[in-house]
Amino acid sequence: MEKRLFNVSRIVSYLVGIGFNLFILLVVSLLPDFFGEYISSKTMLSFISIAYFGLAGIHYIDPAHRAVLLFFGGRLEHYAVHMNEGWVWILPFPIMGLIEVDTRHFPLELDDVEVITRDKIKVRISKASITWRVDNPDASIGVGLGVIATNLQDLVLREIRDHCAQMVALTSREEDTAGVSTSDLVRSGRDLVNRIEKAADEVAADWGIDVVRVTIPQILVPESLLDATVRFQTERAERDAEKQEIQTIRALIEELRVTFPNTTDEELIALVQSERGKIDRLRIDVKGETSIERAAGMVLAGLRGNGKGNANKDKGK
Repeated sequence: MEKRLFNVSRIVSYLVGIGFNLFILLVVSLLPDFFGEYISSKTMLSFISIAYFGLAGIHYIDPAHRAVLLFFGGRLEHYAVHMNEGWVWILPFPIMGLIEVDTRHFPLELDDVEVITRDKIKVRISKASITWRVDNPDASIGVGLGVIATNLQDLVLREIRDHCAQMVALTSREEDTAGVSTSDLVRSGRDLVNRIEKAADEVAADWGIDVVRVTIPQILVPESLLDATVRFQTERAERDAEKQEIQTIRALIEELRVTFPNTTDEELIALVQSERGKIDRLRIDVKGETSIERAAGMVLAGLRGNGKGNANKDKGK
């Protein structure tokens, strides 16, 4: 069950202390005198009450620390009372006590972590770090700062391992690499940071902490994997270019087929290839003489001109 949180300031503790001690003095003043003429029992009890309830109840909380208030040596079951840094007043021992908790930033660094992914690929994370601080001292005391640091380290390593496994899977599967460059896969540190922050936020409330910053300077994957990815993307680009080239050739052949219906497929292909500079461009005239054209455009232009001339002659007849 979640506890209700109360944060007591120094001023409030002073006012409570003054009021409590005035109440004790009032009670003492109403007591009868037991010691006679030499010393007044009321005076003695007043000094004792001020020394015990007043001076003994003053405590100092270090800067950048917060304290959890204890009642008879333990925390309350349904409430959590926190006190800020500085001089405060509480009821003296054994009625109340304080446990100080450091609320400064704690950087947790993982130097050059090598992770074996589920695909048996070794990935190195260079100097990853997570910075956290205590936000709820009562909850953090229940877990322990040492345990929190260990759990955070395990959480970061787990998220790094899962992220790297997905990254390697993206690099390895053809259907997932469409539109994803190698640099996007290698420089996916921002996605990893968001993933770690999200996982840490899910447990931060239970641990009483707040994740301040997550840093992933660099993700280094094996060079062989990068080379394979580059080769795959290069081959894929070449295949796409060849498909486009084939479509262009087919379009040209269909266009020439309409203009020259009596030309065979082999002749149309040779004509297109000669236009593209893939083969020597030859022209066979009506007398059977063979000569090399000086420009590929003359072939198509000449053939198209002959076609149009023949059509005009037919119309004249």
